Amino acid sequence: MFGKTWQSSERQYDVHVERDLEIPVDDGIDLVGDLFRPDADGSYPVIVSASPYNTEFQSARMTPRRATSQNAWIEAGDPYFFARRGYAHVVVNVRGTGKSDGEFRNLGPR
Repeated sequence: MFGKTWQSSERQYDVHVERDLEIPVDDGIDLVGDLFRPDADGSYPVIVSASPYNTEFQSARMTPRRATSQNAWIEAGDPYFFARRGYAHVVVNVRGTGKSDGEFRNLGPR
């Protein structure tokens, strides 16, 4: 639980969102993901989150709270939080899920 004096870092940027980007991988398929980045020129460190759950759900805006059965499947974290603080955040569907090509094989060789 968060204490009474808890704070996050300051927001520094607006957020630019690019949805349904195709990311080619070495075996010829495309993974599909969403990019959230600061709405400013420059280079930014990248956080990559991969999930079999729809990217629309993974990029839902969040507020700090405990994990429950209603939100535990949101694995990526809040990309708006990261982008506002100077990070690019890519939320991508693993192969064979969401809009990504390929076949999903849980714990498969890829």
